Amino acid sequence: MTTTNRLEYDGKTGDLYGIWAMNILLKVVTLGIYSFWGKTRMRRYLASSFALGGDRFQYIGTGMELFLGFLKALPIILLIYSPLIIWNPEQYPVVNLVFFPIIFLIFAGIYFAMRYRLSRLTWRGVRGRLTGSPWAYAALRIGRFILNVVTLGYLVPHSDMKIQRFVMENVHFGSAKAEFNGDHKPLVGINLITILIFIPTLGFSRLWYRAAMMNHVYSCTTIGGLQLRGHFSGGKIFWLLFGNMLWILLTLGIGAPVVIQRNMKFLASTLTLEGDLETSSILQSTEKLGTSGEGLDGFFDGGEIGL
Repeated sequence: MTTTNRLEYDGKTGDLYGIWAMNILLKVVTLGIYSFWGKTRMRRYLASSFALGGDRFQYIGTGMELFLGFLKALPIILLIYSPLIIWNPEQYPVVNLVFFPIIFLIFAGIYFAMRYRLSRLTWRGVRGRLTGSPWAYAALRIGRFILNVVTLGYLVPHSDMKIQRFVMENVHFGSAKAEFNGDHKPLVGINLITILIFIPTLGFSRLWYRAAMMNHVYSCTTIGGLQLRGHFSGGKIFWLLFGNMLWILLTLGIGAPVVIQRNMKFLASTLTLEGDLETSSILQSTEKLGTSGEGLDGFFDGGEIGL
């Protein structure tokens, strides 16, 4: 009989408010410099609030890593964005060419951020790891976006599986490597249906495609003998996003810790792992922790609410 293992989350909204408020205060006092340490403090609390099989996760990143990485990435960011600052608005048709490297950098930054955060997440003393080239990922994302537009969305499932395969097959947990066997065919029908009713549903129909896609991705992924299972639904995603928007708007942003809490509970409820959690055969990765990705992590991680 297959054992189903659920993520457990016991973070407290009050604790999140304490961390959030202190982070804002120290960020103001230090003219923003503390944001790197504040972000790390929040991540450590959230990671330690999750448990699997009775063992808690740990986040081992540091604020200094984020800060030094930011300083390393800053010249690149300024170099690419400088034309938008130097030239007059009348010259923007020419300056628009700058948006291509900016978009490319954003996608690469997303992958750098994922790689950094996964390498700093541990469970039972074993840390995660994400290999693969961020630049290849960025090229893939841009190429598939163009194909999606040209085909009016028909190739979206195929593109999503290409992208998810690139990511999932580069995920490691210690010496264990993830395996992915997803195929776009099960998603073709719901993709077409949700595109056809996109306008009358004000675009919300795509949440149901998103849910189906994520469930398919998880069900086609295994790592260390464990089978992942997703439990997403379009309705769950809609109420999560709608509720988050109301909390932010009605509280003028003061409800941000509540939004973080809602997101973390949602994550815990939408992922299970089937199989034996025995990890004695999984060895710690001997790869040295890299420090090339944390600089872009600060630019493209989506903020504390997206953690």
